[in-house]
Amino acid sequence: MGSREDSYTLCGTLELEEGFFAVEIPEDKKGEPKKRGGGSQRKVKVLVMVESDAASEHPNKGKGRKVGYLKMKVISDLKSETITGQVRKFVSPESCLDTDDSASYGSFSEVVAEHRPAQVEDKKQIPKVFPWVHVSIANARRWLLANFHLNKN
Repeated sequence: MGSREDSYTLCGTLELEEGFFAVEIPEDKKGEPKKRGGGSQRKVKVLVMVESDAASEHPNKGKGRKVGYLKMKVISDLKSETITGQVRKFVSPESCLDTDDSASYGSFSEVVAEHRPAQVEDKKQIPKVFPWVHVSIANARRWLLANFHLNKN
């Protein structure tokens, strides 16, 4: 399944965001002091890219946008080179990317036809600006929790 996922390219208008998923800490690292936030040993960084074009039919259903294919890729860090490399590899150059205004996304204009960073003042509004990427992250977290009974700590 992994090789099939790598064989197709996302295109059109895309939402892009990173997500953080809880993981088990290896036994040899359990005694180390824990970091908080995005650098935590308890979280793995995942780049989420979702095709999300404007919905012409039923604009109120589906949050005003229709969802297409999506990709979730585990990444080692949130550096611009890492994220831009993944976009270069899995997104068509003719695409348009909708993102927040993170500094990690500064090189996208060199890789895709259009990059539209949204400046969102209130963090609570981000899921409304990028609905499908957040639905995808929430569904993946729920699936992992339900199937593997992961500890949230």
